[in-house]
Amino acid sequence: MAINNNEYWSEFSNFIGGGFHEAAYWYSAKTVINYNGFCITFDGFGESKKVYCKFSYGEKIALRIDKRSFINKLINLFISRQKTNDKRFDEQYLVHSPNQGMTSILNSLVRRMYLDLDIAGLFISTGKAGSSEEVLFDNNYELIVYAKGIRSDYEYLKEVLVLFKHLVDNLSSRYNITPVNLE
Repeated sequence: MAINNNEYWSEFSNFIGGGFHEAAYWYSAKTVINYNGFCITFDGFGESKKVYCKFSYGEKIALRIDKRSFINKLINLFISRQKTNDKRFDEQYLVHSPNQGMTSILNSLVRRMYLDLDIAGLFISTGKAGSSEEVLFDNNYELIVYAKGIRSDYEYLKEVLVLFKHLVDNLSSRYNITPVNLE
């Protein structure tokens, strides 16, 4: 028996102790959990699952981590790439950021979890590239992680939450980001 979007996220909300937001109009159902003031949201259905939160930072900040592919190799010719000095990670992912030292949030634990969970992508942006339909202003950003849709069982997503919390902690300690709840 197939499970619908509302049932899926409602059950996951119960599984992790988060809040559930039912699908309405063109918005899909979501699971939301508060972590140190950050509103972490799980969204998506089918092949793509995304986890995101909004935050504020006083300067411009951006990050994109893509799986290595032929197209990304071509893009890499025109955009500066940062390396993590982790051979396995750098062979599988391309890290792009105009911010020097941004790879510092990708410590060895985060890189290992990222690889083990086979994360599809990560973005820090002002919207449009991730979960927001609107562009964020006033030094507001989103941290977005795209998880593999193939492995969307609740245990897997719980591990993605652990990874996401590490990323939030690393951004908080390195860049002093603060939570923003615009919803």
